[in-house]
Amino acid sequence: MSIGSARCRQGGGGTFTSVAIARRRRIGHLAGLGLFLTIVVLWVVSSFSHPDVLDRDWVAFDNAGWRALGGGWSSVYTASAAENWPYLYPPYALLLCLPLGLLPYWPSYLLTVGMAVGGLAWSCRRLAAVADEGDGRFLVFVSMLLCAPTTAQVLITGQYSWLYLMALVGTAAFWEQGDERRAGWCLALLAVKPNLAVVLLALIVVRRGGAIVRKAGEVVLGAVVLTLLLSMAAWWRFFEAAGEVVARQENGAAPMEKQITVLAFLRVLDGRGEGRTTTSVLWFVLSASIGVLTLWAWRRADSGTPALRLVGMAALAMVALSPRLYFYDGLIVAVPGATWYLRRDGYTLQWVRRVEGLCLFGIGVVTALFFPWPAACTMFGPLAGLWLVLEVVDVDAGVRSRTSPMPFEWCPRR
Repeated sequence: MSIGSARCRQGGGGTFTSVAIARRRRIGHLAGLGLFLTIVVLWVVSSFSHPDVLDRDWVAFDNAGWRALGGGWSSVYTASAAENWPYLYPPYALLLCLPLGLLPYWPSYLLTVGMAVGGLAWSCRRLAAVADEGDGRFLVFVSMLLCAPTTAQVLITGQYSWLYLMALVGTAAFWEQGDERRAGWCLALLAVKPNLAVVLLALIVVRRGGAIVRKAGEVVLGAVVLTLLLSMAAWWRFFEAAGEVVARQENGAAPMEKQITVLAFLRVLDGRGEGRTTTSVLWFVLSASIGVLTLWAWRRADSGTPALRLVGMAALAMVALSPRLYFYDGLIVAVPGATWYLRRDGYTLQWVRRVEGLCLFGIGVVTALFFPWPAACTMFGPLAGLWLVLEVVDVDAGVRSRTSPMPFEWCPRR
């Protein structure tokens, strides 16, 4: 057998293997969709037999829209009878609630779920641009995203986490394409959750993304001016309500067992709260260290580091740094997850990627354990922090490999 024919057979075998892998991934994708549809059917059936299943967070948004339309926007920032918590978002976020206040119970809930499904579909479409759809890997990613416990929680409760995912994915995707205007529009969506927006905003400033920041600022400024014209009192009540929420969280009214931050992990370890001061100091030191490390990595990254990876690091920093972030907000780790799974060839140190895979697996386990054992999800924050450190290590290694001079190779003189 000639060398040429051997190479031909080897190449053909490789092609056959890749086709077989793509086929198995498509089958896995269909199985994942089947599992997701099963979850949806069980969810619908349980909602008819137990109507209180649907009385979750979205009810607060529905009440906020109803109050804003009937009693004025400032009336929204009073504790609701059901949850005993005020509406926790800035006044311009009420624009998302107004349509719900116009609708009866079921149509309002269906609109809430529809917006979440639409946001997830849009995010997947943007991520499809960075994937090689021919090998079926992207389809598997979509299935894993749909079957994730956090996705189910977002759909059932009607929380805004799908909007944060849209903001992060859209900012990264359009930034990579050089469309800074639309990247800024997507960044503006994150203003619904200011404690998340400030993290990504600071990092983009470090990367000198002035055009993105300006476009986002224009959108947010327009929304602020509009709401000030409609109700200036709403802003005063919002800041008062925000202070009340912070105070109540410090007093233990907000269950730390349902949060995914490093602070929640430390507080749960603290137990009775006897060392609360020490815990707060330790959290501050860890947060400062993570923040400085992330800023350094963003400055260190060169043009060979994709925007999706940088925004994924920002998402991990958001989880680690935020003082208040709940289980359903863990959906934002889909961004670094997409980098890990869809852009595996971009890693310089493969051992880093393997350990990150263990972190991602651990996050999947603790989110699945949330339902029988809520305190398990407090491990989410430390795992995200470790993942972030590993990302920084690999980004630095990648920059070094691209900037270091080529090693001298001796060639014999002919």
